[in-house]
Amino acid sequence: SRNKAYEHLVPQRPNANLVSPQLLLSVLMHIALCAAFQMMGFLLVQIQPWYNPWDQGAW
Repeated sequence: SRNKAYEHLVPQRPNANLVSPQLLLSVLMHIALCAAFQMMGFLLVQIQPWYNPWDQGAW
C-alpha cells in the first residue's frame, strides 16, 4: 500500500462488543434516516399532479 504504518501504537484495544449502545444507536439512526427519506419521496410523488394511484381492480 502507499500508506505508511502509524508511528505510535495506542494501549486501548478496539471495541469488540458488537451490541454496544454506540454501535446500535448508529445503525438505528441510519435505518431511521433512510426510512424517512424513502417515506418523504413516496409522499412527494403522491402529491404530484401527474401521479395516478394504482387501481387494483384494473388487473
